[in-house]
Amino acid sequence: MTDILFYIFAAWALFAAVVAISRARPLISALWLMICFLALAGLFALLEAPLIAAMQVIISAGAVMVLVLFVVMLIDPTTEGIQPRAIRFGKILGAAAAVYLAIVMSIAVAAPPFAKAPEVGNYYQSTLTMGKFVLKRYAISFELAGVLLLAAAVAAIIMGKKDQKHIRNSEVEHS
Repeated sequence: MTDILFYIFAAWALFAAVVAISRARPLISALWLMICFLALAGLFALLEAPLIAAMQVIISAGAVMVLVLFVVMLIDPTTEGIQPRAIRFGKILGAAAAVYLAIVMSIAVAAPPFAKAPEVGNYYQSTLTMGKFVLKRYAISFELAGVLLLAAAVAAIIMGKKDQKHIRNSEVEHS
């Protein structure tokens, strides 16, 4: 039964990820990304990692998606302002990234790992251990991620305000 649920959650996550990147409207893409995050939480729960599953729901599907939805709704992106040159560059960059990912994945599958992974005991499954890792060992990485999210939100607000000024100026000129 666990194997069947694993494949259901994996297919659900893969389908949601493909739909998220194929939608033209950013709000719909963000909602499908949240569904993908929830499917990943289900996979973590099936792999007997309940803490990581809960963190996936709280952090990724909760806090990060609220921030993404807030920014998307704040700037109200439209395709009218995007120039064809920028779209062409994005497609080239995306194709290059896909080729690079395919090469890395094929090397990873073809070459066996150089070192055996260490055995994981109950020590690594406790909430206390995870808390120590986040607040001591990886505290700087954790704080940098927060600063990066804050910078993204501030940039989106600034971009949204610039668009508002441009819209107001064009409305004044037309009237």
